[in-house]
Amino acid sequence: MKRLVNLIILLSLTVAALAQVQIKGRVINLQNKPVSDVIVKLTRGTKTLAFTTTNVRGEYTMSLKETPAGETTLQFSHVSYEKETEKLELDSKVKTVDMVLTPKTISLKEVKIKGNPLRQRGDTLVHNLASFLGKGDVTLEDGLKRLPGVDVATSGAISYMGKPISEFNIEGLDLLGGKYNLATRNLPADYVTQVEIVRNHHGRKMDKDKPSDEVSMNIKRSPASLTRCHRHDVHGQFPDHQLAEGRQL
Repeated sequence: MKRLVNLIILLSLTVAALAQVQIKGRVINLQNKPVSDVIVKLTRGTKTLAFTTTNVRGEYTMSLKETPAGETTLQFSHVSYEKETEKLELDSKVKTVDMVLTPKTISLKEVKIKGNPLRQRGDTLVHNLASFLGKGDVTLEDGLKRLPGVDVATSGAISYMGKPISEFNIEGLDLLGGKYNLATRNLPADYVTQVEIVRNHHGRKMDKDKPSDEVSMNIKRSPASLTRCHRHDVHGQFPDHQLAEGRQL
């Protein structure tokens, strides 16, 4: 009986391994130099299937648990280079896609220093929101919809890679108790500098050494916005004591 159980487990692991798809490659510029911090995203239609960033050698690797049906698109994005895309039919378990990026032609008058669009710090992904904003993006919710792996439902509910976030913090504080769409739909996007996505989130510090599949989000506001009063934005939506303590939105 024990041998039968072991055989079933082995077969299950073998099937899972065979089902996995790996996409890898290297990104360089016209001078044949590696380009780091490129956001590489695999999509099917409007859905993000996986994403990663290139390392200092311009290399990237991403894995899928199963082969997606139909045509997919591999996108390469960087604030200093033109966006490139590659259509993919994932008919093999290992797919290698290399890419050459062309520098953007930008007038010096229009240059804005935005910093790295995405970096990883342990289990935390730090997004420089300004790097993702597009024309017509007004609120924080508009900006969140552009972040890789982030989906915002019509109700305002936020999920990351298909999993609803368990906590939404502003400057590390849970001020809204789950009603975070009051902030995301009213806070101007340019008042936010960073959006942090924390994987392996723990609601209590005492549980930090335990495995977790929860995801939380934390936003950081610009220093200038912290000194302003935005009662005209979301007046009456938050407790007065939070406003008095300078935590108001």
